Amino acid sequence: AAIVVVFESHRVYKDIEVNPLQAQEVLDQSSQGVELLNFQNLSSSLGSWADAALNQLRSFVSDEVDDDGVQTLGINLIMNAAVLDESGLWTFDLSNYSLVEPNFSISLGNLTIAGLDSVKRASLLDAIGPQTLMNEVEIDHVVGELQVNLVTDGAEMNGFVRLELAKFRAIMAVLLAIDVDELWDLELGNLLDSEHIFDCLFGFVHSVSFPVLDVSASEITSFEVGGFSSANLERAIQELTGLTLTTFKASIMENFSYFFDFTIKAILNSYMEYYFSQPMDACPKLSATDRFLKRTESTNPVDFRDLLLKPNEALGLGGRGLEQYGDILRKLVEVVNDNVLKI
Repeated sequence: AAIVVVFESHRVYKDIEVNPLQAQEVLDQSSQGVELLNFQNLSSSLGSWADAALNQLRSFVSDEVDDDGVQTLGINLIMNAAVLDESGLWTFDLSNYSLVEPNFSISLGNLTIAGLDSVKRASLLDAIGPQTLMNEVEIDHVVGELQVNLVTDGAEMNGFVRLELAKFRAIMAVLLAIDVDELWDLELGNLLDSEHIFDCLFGFVHSVSFPVLDVSASEITSFEVGGFSSANLERAIQELTGLTLTTFKASIMENFSYFFDFTIKAILNSYMEYYFSQPMDACPKLSATDRFLKRTESTNPVDFRDLLLKPNEALGLGGRGLEQYGDILRKLVEVVNDNVLKI
């Protein structure tokens, strides 16, 4: 019942028009004196190659490619290679989130999302403003499963909540403001180690926000609650959720996009504002750890054994085996070999 009330309360947003460039207009006024990367004209800051590379990336993610004789979109290859695990799942650890009350507590476990490699249409990184990128994807189906732990009257039960959506569609505008001066001060060596790459990448980000987050689905294919040791509890929950969906599914689906474009978007934007207001770990210098070459050795020729192979493989072939160049290039080569060259 509470879920129905939440979705129904978003009906008031039905006639409100969302301006995808509203955050861009605010940024234009607040960033005077700061040179920001212009996605509509990357060549002005990075050279003509950058515009060409961005166009190639847009084409790759949205065009069909061959995957072992099966035609699929390039974005599905990227998702399988760089985001999803071997089972095609994207997993988030939510074990830090819990609600504790007298004689009752509920805590979360892993949230797994499947189906993100079933994208049927993708239009990504469309620069509708100097720092605003519009993205749209349509996915055949999405399945989310959340592990839940309940403790009541001394009894502990583990279960799950599973939701499957058909014809999932998401439209998301991202305001990404990158300080060009900070970007040019970044050393290439700082980006070669996955352990520190996010500290270094976020170091030159001026701000991030989501002016648009429109998420919808054509159908709730299934909603299941199960896995609890108490058969009576599980049966009662299933009967309640089944009755709720039968009675209020139309209302939930009608207000689904408003829920995301106003409530969830507000939460995300508040979190991003908080995140970038906090002190971040400094981006380590190339010589800050023994895993990297000392600056006095940086003029030596690059040893491709250590650059492109795993440490034990490099060591076996006469390299240092220290991963002194980081692991990013090696991982990129593995992605290309597995998904492009098929070797």
